[in-house]
Amino acid sequence: MTAYRRYPRRDAHTEPAPIGQSVRLLTMGSAFISNYIHGQAPGPPSQPVRWVADIFGRLFFTYNSMPPTDPDFGDDAELRRFAYEVRTPMMERAVG
Repeated sequence: MTAYRRYPRRDAHTEPAPIGQSVRLLTMGSAFISNYIHGQAPGPPSQPVRWVADIFGRLFFTYNSMPPTDPDFGDDAELRRFAYEVRTPMMERAVG
């Protein structure tokens, strides 16, 4: 059993975080992801990297509040395949 399955799935009908708090969290999360993708490259992250980071941040919020059934977040192999087939091409294109 993975760590994710130990916790109940969140219901899509739960109360969302206040907008101001969500905006701050999204801004911080996107900046973190952008810097992670950018790595040790010189200069600030490029616009495509920032855009991909923003998309990943928004996906994180959406998938957390309304977990999908496909891919199954309880299946590590399926999540790795999802990351490889969907997320990796987005990052590769952003960093060129």
